[in-house]
Amino acid sequence: MNRVPTASKGAITGISRTSLWRAWREVRKELKRAPRRDVLDYLEYDVDPDVWINRLLRQIISADYVPQRPIRYKLAKSKGFDRIMTDPIVPDLVLYRTIVDFLFKRASKHQAAHVYFAQNTLSKAVAIAGDEARREILAPQGHDDAPYPFPSKSSFLEWLRYDQYRRLLLFKKIYPYVVVTDIANFFDSVLYGRIEESLHELRGPSRMISLLFLLLESLSYREAFTPVQRIGLPVDSSDCSRVLAHMILFRHDDRMIELVGEQAYVRWMDDQNIGVNSYAEGLRVLSVLGDSLRRLHLTPNSSKTKILTLREAKVHFHFTTNRTLDKIDKMPYSTLSERRRLRSEIATAWVVAKENEDTGEWQKILKRFYRYAARARSRMFVSTGQQHLKQYPDL
Repeated sequence: MNRVPTASKGAITGISRTSLWRAWREVRKELKRAPRRDVLDYLEYDVDPDVWINRLLRQIISADYVPQRPIRYKLAKSKGFDRIMTDPIVPDLVLYRTIVDFLFKRASKHQAAHVYFAQNTLSKAVAIAGDEARREILAPQGHDDAPYPFPSKSSFLEWLRYDQYRRLLLFKKIYPYVVVTDIANFFDSVLYGRIEESLHELRGPSRMISLLFLLLESLSYREAFTPVQRIGLPVDSSDCSRVLAHMILFRHDDRMIELVGEQAYVRWMDDQNIGVNSYAEGLRVLSVLGDSLRRLHLTPNSSKTKILTLREAKVHFHFTTNRTLDKIDKMPYSTLSERRRLRSEIATAWVVAKENEDTGEWQKILKRFYRYAARARSRMFVSTGQQHLKQYPDL
């Protein structure tokens, strides 16, 4: 008999049949996009979710819940390195998702304006920024509130591609220099103590937080027969750890915004772009940024940290190529003639893009080219596919 658990003194705030069901629906959609697919596509959990959800809830209420050993596998990264992925069993993953969703809902009011961890949220912000930029470009210039003075609209677009600056950097103001950086070994470096501090500041339910750390200690990677080190978040395919890592950086966000202002600071997970007015100011910002991360026992990635001029930013973020690819993205590809036209446009764009090959965010550009080449059923990348696969296994 599948008895539905009722509320009792063992219940934990935020964990209920409803919240577990809600998390299962989200996890179910994401499992279809996981790097490693289950051979039966988790059919056993689809047959009657009420059974295992109610069982999970009873185990939690009775304090009998114990996470099971997850499945781990490697995903290739560049230069021969790899990333350890962790696939919890579905009930553990659903519980993990339930907890982080509840905590993030409480934490979201402390989130700064331009910090993101979810691709769909970032995509909406990018679309809005692009629309705003196009309206500004078409508006009469010469006003005091114009984003940047330039002699003519066409000369400005040729020089900077303002709409791409707005879309890719999300700054409303044009800064002469852009600081780009990220965090070295971010997930592997997160201390559980810093997570605990962040969650207690949110006044999260103490038993929920204890349950979260039980999960983390079971899911985090460690050598066999060694004690738990209380450091490092498991990399899961449902973004549970991304949400936790995102919240840990809220204090850091506040310190950087206090220094440079909200409109000059944009963070996408651990990647950070900061607008500054001079190279010297960029150095000061990086000094403060390093101190701020150090307080969280994190370290900036020195190899990826740069202070770019506008012209260098144009190349680093591939403004010109991205603008061309935005147009290609809107081209139809249903018929043979449409695909021929698309192949021609892709080939022309590729010649221009290769001038800045392996520069800045080239991997993102390469990903877009492969996507559109597939739409056009083009064979132009067949000869280079093996080379790109070795250089950029994420593709």
